[in-house]
Amino acid sequence: MKTFKSILAAAAMVSALAACNRDITYEYETYVTFYGSASATINEDGEVSFPVALMNPTGSAVNVTVTVNSASSTATEGVDFEIAEPSNGVLTFAGTEGETQNITFRSIPHEGEYTGNLSFTFQIASATEGVTTGANKSGAVTIQDNDHPLSALFGTYTGTFSGYGGNYSMSITVTADPDDLENVWVLDLDPYTSGSNSYALTGKNQYDGTLSEDQMTITIPDSSPTGVTYGSYGSIYLRGVSDDGMYYDDIRLKYGDEDHNTLYLANPYMYTRVSAGWLEYVVGGSILTRQ
Repeated sequence: MKTFKSILAAAAMVSALAACNRDITYEYETYVTFYGSASATINEDGEVSFPVALMNPTGSAVNVTVTVNSASSTATEGVDFEIAEPSNGVLTFAGTEGETQNITFRSIPHEGEYTGNLSFTFQIASATEGVTTGANKSGAVTIQDNDHPLSALFGTYTGTFSGYGGNYSMSITVTADPDDLENVWVLDLDPYTSGSNSYALTGKNQYDGTLSEDQMTITIPDSSPTGVTYGSYGSIYLRGVSDDGMYYDDIRLKYGDEDHNTLYLANPYMYTRVSAGWLEYVVGGSILTRQ
């Protein structure tokens, strides 16, 4: 019995030594992917580039096609934009480590013609056998129409609002209302819910603004919903305060100069509220500057 156990022990040791000397090879899939976000907004006389990366290359050349999804686009290739690079719609990678190539889209201006903002979506795909396409393979571009009758008022205004919870770095955007040429949208006005611009992209922290006749004041209705909820307390909404500080009132944003390069909250306070009470307030008067 002792001899049999010794034989088993010896066999196990030989097997272990063989395992230690075995070469283990890991194989990684070769794929192409956008290197970062592939979404952007450009002016109708602008262009934008998106880097594409080849991951885990093998040293062989790889071709990648760029395709515009016309069915989901309001902009037309060749009329509203063009693929500037690569002009033939195909990226060619040499197959070296760390290699990237750029896709560049260029908008085609329609001077004096208001078309409204147009957009298009696109995607990349490997055209080389054995190379796949990563999950980050799609993108979108919005072309902002420079000929909007209110374009002089548009822009992103940055600065600081003072509030109960401290100072808030603000980045408020005034942009076109797609359904109303005489009024605007205001994005990311509420500092409590504007930790990310993704709120505005999903229709949250986005407000209807009515312009005054002289186009110097934007009025946002009192109790405008942010589109965000606060647990069991329900919807978060914004409330302005009247000049005498006694009543709730519409929220008023005023331009500080005739060129519309500065913007400020004209109310003495603006509250972020839920049904049970206020969550935050900011003090009016702080100047935001157009970027």
